[in-house]
Amino acid sequence: IQIVRCLQKRKGIEHNCDNSKKSLMDNKIEINKRLGTPFYIPFISSYLVNRTVVTTQKTLLKKLNTVMQSVLGQLQRVKGLHQKMVPVRNEKIRGVVINSRFCAGTSSGGEFFEFFKSNHKLWIFSINATSYITVGTFLSFIDDFRVNTDLKMDTVKDTLKGHIKDFEGLGELSVFAMAIDLVDFNAEILNIGAHELLNQSKILVTRNEKSYPDKSIDYKTSNISLEKGERIVLLSPGFFKNTRDKLGDDAYFQFLKKNWVESSEMIQEVTYQTKKKYNDLDFLPYDQTVLTIEVDKNVISKV
Repeated sequence: IQIVRCLQKRKGIEHNCDNSKKSLMDNKIEINKRLGTPFYIPFISSYLVNRTVVTTQKTLLKKLNTVMQSVLGQLQRVKGLHQKMVPVRNEKIRGVVINSRFCAGTSSGGEFFEFFKSNHKLWIFSINATSYITVGTFLSFIDDFRVNTDLKMDTVKDTLKGHIKDFEGLGELSVFAMAIDLVDFNAEILNIGAHELLNQSKILVTRNEKSYPDKSIDYKTSNISLEKGERIVLLSPGFFKNTRDKLGDDAYFQFLKKNWVESSEMIQEVTYQTKKKYNDLDFLPYDQTVLTIEVDKNVISKV
């Protein structure tokens, strides 16, 4: 009985299909008569299908936009929380004093920095990215670096080279990595992008036009030697975007030279002058980080 019913249904469907085909042909003939020109039903069918696809895409994009707005809102709250919890950091590691100030911005992406001791070296990382996904992925690299008891600059470079494809299409990334030997206070530095490192008399590591994962990066490092009592300052890409290279009425470097006071006071003044441009708003246009690294004048170093 079930087989008979299935056959009857199938015949009914075929009959309906035959009727539909006849109906379409009749419509085509009727439309042709009225217009006086050939008019093909398949074109109408194709148009209707394409219109349905476009409508579906618009609906999906609206839903995706809603989700992204929610995610961005949560990330902005995380930024605010990060700023409240760690607006200023002051730590001393084996004779090296680090002072830092992070200010959150409203732009997408952002900046994050971290420093830690591994074996006999002090590692400092600072990143600036246009994508939150990029920031999150690189922070996972830093977590791996932290537990590596034999971390070397070649390890950092090999990690970056090995993950180029993972970062393609996710925006631009500036990377600053510095390893200070806590025995002789020589430092090796990798700078890809718009970070800048300076002391009171000159710029030690300049900004460059590169950005990760640009395949033309040569991954060259530079070396400096820190003296007892010497202080150096790291300025992030966001600092330059916010200040446009000026603090008050002076070029940023001239301002820093004239205000080369105690580290925390200098950072406070730089932050004040930056926010002054934007009427002391809670958020700057871009995340920015100002970090000082100073060797204790009484530290015992290897001769």
